[in-house]
Amino acid sequence: MVEDYDDSWQARFGAEHRLQAYTYRFGYYYDKAPAPTESVTPLLPDASRHGASLGFGRSFGTDNRWTLDLYGLGLFVQDRSTDGVERNNYNGTYKSFVNIAGFSVAYRW
Repeated sequence: MVEDYDDSWQARFGAEHRLQAYTYRFGYYYDKAPAPTESVTPLLPDASRHGASLGFGRSFGTDNRWTLDLYGLGLFVQDRSTDGVERNNYNGTYKSFVNIAGFSVAYRW
């Protein structure tokens, strides 16, 4: 199947602030969708999106060898309509939002 994707680009930035036992992080990105309107389907409802993330890290234990990190990411996906021109008649407007949270535990030796 021919998708005819367009060239695309992304912009990303983030920062981290470290204290003796804590670390704070944040980030933002914009991702321009490469899929042309004719290629937008339920299988790939591609749309441009903004992402915002926050993170918190804590070191502990002997010599701060253990770390615990918590993070969250919100993806704000722009609504995307096929405008009635999708190749296989899967026409419609696609709406998405993603909320991701997680944690990690690490030990350095």
